[in-house]
Amino acid sequence: MGSRENEKIAHKKKFFIIAIPTIAVLIISGVAALILVLINQPTTNDDSVKVGQKTKIYIGSQNSSIGTSWQVKSVSNQDILSDIEIYTVQDKGCPPDATGCYSDAYLIFAGARAGQSTIVVEQCFRGDCTDAQTKSFDITVR
Repeated sequence: MGSRENEKIAHKKKFFIIAIPTIAVLIISGVAALILVLINQPTTNDDSVKVGQKTKIYIGSQNSSIGTSWQVKSVSNQDILSDIEIYTVQDKGCPPDATGCYSDAYLIFAGARAGQSTIVVEQCFRGDCTDAQTKSFDITVR
């Protein structure tokens, strides 16, 4: 191989040495940013939100590794709210992927149109919601 070909190979190696970690950092940063957006939705104790406003309400804790989890049981007037989901944040003192750790659960939703809706959530154990603890949230969208 000539010196020109060796330079091309060295240049390609240098590119990959820089590009691969940079791409990995960008992907990780994007995921972290998405998590921060979800976590940093305004938390409300109020029962009203504006049309288009995305908000979150603290539901309680859960421990998925032993089988407890919050689920949406029902939503009245479903067209009043959109993007309804339950999002969890693991205890900061717990190592990633550790078992037996509690997480804080949040109900996240957006106001879709003016009106009133009630969201009922339940904490089930290993998928069995027979004797589940329930919580109800009355929401007014203005």
